[in-house]
Amino acid sequence: MNIVQKARAIGTVLVLSAIIIGGVGLKAHLATNESYTWGGTLFMFSMPVLVIGLLFWSFTINFKRRG
Repeated sequence: MNIVQKARAIGTVLVLSAIIIGGVGLKAHLATNESYTWGGTLFMFSMPVLVIGLLFWSFTINFKRRG
């Protein structure tokens, strides 16, 4: 497994986990009428994870164009 495949695998895991965790958090946050909830915290935590996963994916796309 070379570095591009590893980066793509890590990016896939991060993006999928961010979508799942963010979806659960957003659903839990919207189900209550309170302003601060654990669901909102989960949703906000999932956003940087999503960005990091997308950065891993963009690394693999740029690497394929060069080589």
